[in-house]
Amino acid sequence: MKTITISQNRKVFCIGFNKTGTTSLAELFGSLGYRTLHNATWPRWSFLGGMEKSYSVATCYSDGEQANFYRLHQHFSGSLFILNLREVRPWLHSRVKHVMRFGHPDGFRDGRLPRHWGPMAREFFANPPLAIDKWLLVRALYHAQVRDYFADCEQFMEIDVTRTKNWETQIMEMMRSQGFPVIKRDLSEGVHANKRAKSEVPDQDLLAEYLQLADQRLEVLS
Repeated sequence: MKTITISQNRKVFCIGFNKTGTTSLAELFGSLGYRTLHNATWPRWSFLGGMEKSYSVATCYSDGEQANFYRLHQHFSGSLFILNLREVRPWLHSRVKHVMRFGHPDGFRDGRLPRHWGPMAREFFANPPLAIDKWLLVRALYHAQVRDYFADCEQFMEIDVTRTKNWETQIMEMMRSQGFPVIKRDLSEGVHANKRAKSEVPDQDLLAEYLQLADQRLEVLS
């Protein structure tokens, strides 16, 4: 498939948290012929200098948790911003399953951290209740900031990737309306990439305990 080229000032930034369809979003943009970057590195670039060079690697970006959307919007004025999200309880459960996918770490309290761990796993196993509280509070604050900033912006859309029917089509229509070339493609079965099953977690008893903890903390903070 031929890669679509477009002005460097025009990007698509998916600025929602991980576990909210970020891989499916990347798959969608790639299938439309756009260069796509899907990782947790690019949000950090939004706080640094040299943004033109950093963001020259792709047109569409996903996995954009806590990106500096203020600077991105000011710097890339022709861009489309998508707040991808899902209902809070399944999002929270998905995060717990994500950090539990390698099992409970032995030797964690001795400072021996597995190389494959990211920040989310490190903070969770250090103190699960506090980590869950942090996830919930940061999510609520971030979503409030995004909605307030983009309240009257035609280049912004909010998509619940688990409850919005045909969200892929809605994104494509938004892209077309903002002047992004979009090829025709069959979306009859949707785009559903990288779903993590509960059965993938080795320690099912501990997973059940942590999911119950997540529900308890959610009830307290709701």
